[in-house]
Amino acid sequence: MIKNIDKIARDIISEAGYGDYFPHRLGHGLGLEEHEYQDVSSANENPLEAEW
Repeated sequence: MIKNIDKIARDIISEAGYGDYFPHRLGHGLGLEEHEYQDVSSANENPLEAEW
């Protein structure tokens, strides 16, 4: 699941002592708009798969 990527990154950031400074999501889709579906966050339970 995509939320697992967020957790791995968040755990690394927290272990380094910066967890309190990272309250936002890890990332988002890239495309024509600034913030596109799908986001890399703790709330995203979708599977990670390439969209071509």
